[in-house]
Amino acid sequence: MIDATTHVYGIIGHPVRHSFSPALHNAAFQACGLNAIYVAFDVENIEDAIRGIRALGIPGVSVTIPHKVNAIPYLDEITDLAKNIGAINTIWQEDGKLKGDNTDAYGFYESLSRHTTVTDKHVVVLGSGGASLAVCFALFAYDNPAQLTIIARNQENRNSLRQRLLTSFSHARIETANFESLASFLPKADILINTTPVGMFPHEDQSPVEAHLIPPHITVMDLIYHPTETKLLQIAREKHCHTINGAEMLLFQATRQFEIWTGEKAPLEIMQKTLQKCLKASN
Repeated sequence: MIDATTHVYGIIGHPVRHSFSPALHNAAFQACGLNAIYVAFDVENIEDAIRGIRALGIPGVSVTIPHKVNAIPYLDEITDLAKNIGAINTIWQEDGKLKGDNTDAYGFYESLSRHTTVTDKHVVVLGSGGASLAVCFALFAYDNPAQLTIIARNQENRNSLRQRLLTSFSHARIETANFESLASFLPKADILINTTPVGMFPHEDQSPVEAHLIPPHITVMDLIYHPTETKLLQIAREKHCHTINGAEMLLFQATRQFEIWTGEKAPLEIMQKTLQKCLKASN
């Protein structure tokens, strides 16, 4: 029952109407018997929004596009991982301060590591944007791949990402290349990860990699979770690859947020069932 002691959490972004986060977190609050609700705030002016979070004493919010980077200057502290990535997706209040973290990195690695071993593997990552930043930093922050190859169209972006990674992980073996070089790298890959938007609306019928380039029996992960099986994953499944969509990453980043905010263990099974219902309803 909502009353004067109810804690209000939420997600800030623009747009946010499509977000599954309210369903996930409200199911978790209910399962744990917490007097809290989670709502979506469509926010265009991030400075005003964070000022409002402070003034209203909102204990925690999720942050999504387009505010993952531009929210940082208005916070008091961010974690070292968030500093390295250069983006946050989680804010909470602690000791009178607003703090930020990036649980996308945790969510990605938690999902991938449940399906395959990363240590000493050759990982190929498609894309060099914000999602790629979180993925690449997570690979080395949580594990030790033998080699990372970043494939992206923009040479400046992919080289900048490589330098940022080497600043934090000087031991890392990292190469960059354009998509025309995929044929040189994919035959040696153990894990392929797509962080580009190719495969989601309005490009559901497209794959960032041509079918003949994907070697059989590797692990292929697509950060896209809607549709649940992208064209890339469909091709990979037909090649007898182990496929992973972005739904688990979404789930695990949310469970980590819940634990940061509440100090309680997230009800994983309840949140997982809720996410499956959301995905089914959206298809």
